[in-house]
Amino acid sequence: MLAPLADFMTRPQWLTVLAFVVLYKLGDAVIGNLFNPFLLATGFSKTQIAEIVKLYGLAATLLGSFAGGWCVMRFGTFRTLLVGGIVHSAINLLLILQAQRGVDVPFLAFTTVAINFTGA
Repeated sequence: MLAPLADFMTRPQWLTVLAFVVLYKLGDAVIGNLFNPFLLATGFSKTQIAEIVKLYGLAATLLGSFAGGWCVMRFGTFRTLLVGGIVHSAINLLLILQAQRGVDVPFLAFTTVAINFTGA
């Protein structure tokens, strides 16, 4: 059971790879758990959140998955992960604008699509 881990640890740069894997989606894990409470505190109703975040979010995630697969085929895994990570981190900053705008349903739809598309 530990043989794959032991083998992984013999590879050059294994610690860098492990740190990359852990840190790459750490921000999403934190934001993901706080997203709905943030929207509720901003003033959105649970119905608005369900309609916008769940519906648009699912569609954007599916489209982003296909786009990500195409990018990997076209540009390679490393470049796609690097650019995707940078763009997704920058897109998460839209949440600051969302907080400033308050209950702005079209902007929430835009933010949701952008975050889910780039996150996929």
